Amino acid sequence: MKTYAITGGIGSGKSTLKHWFEEQGVPTLNADEMARDLVQPGMPALQQIALSFGNEFIQEDGHLNRKAMRQTVFNNEKRRKQLEAILHPLIRQTTAEQLAKFEAKVHPIAVVEIPLLVETGKPDYIDKVIVSDCPPSQQIQRVQQRNNWAYEDIANIMKRQVSRQERLNHADIIIDTSGDLASIEAQLRHYFSDL
Repeated sequence: MKTYAITGGIGSGKSTLKHWFEEQGVPTLNADEMARDLVQPGMPALQQIALSFGNEFIQEDGHLNRKAMRQTVFNNEKRRKQLEAILHPLIRQTTAEQLAKFEAKVHPIAVVEIPLLVETGKPDYIDKVIVSDCPPSQQIQRVQQRNNWAYEDIANIMKRQVSRQERLNHADIIIDTSGDLASIEAQLRHYFSDL
């Protein structure tokens, strides 16, 4: 089984690509969704977070206080790395276990959406990297429409991500997501005509 990673900056259209693969019957995973699952009440990662960061990051209902955590790690590199040290090994372990299940079912390919692939390093279970790419102005516009976030917040996130060029340098396949859905799907069909 060949495993492809989809990566790209915030608002670059990664989910659109992942959705297309799902429509073709390709098994997919999402690193961000796994991270959310790993910090549910009772999960070991949440317990580690409480030990490392303090109980003030756990709400009364037992859930992670995402807003407080986001504010803390966003402005503090040391704390961000501390959180990543807890979550990233678990995300990689969970991904590897899921991919082994896909392979057992004899799927020819699998796709994993990993937004921070370039920032965190390409895992050994990834064979090829697909970069979802569009101009930064379009990324900002999409995130503003989708999340109703302030321009400054989006720009700050983009500054913390690797540059567009650095991401493109890691690509085996580049999908230009600046056009309409038909144009995006045509590019995907070009590379994955056997699906």
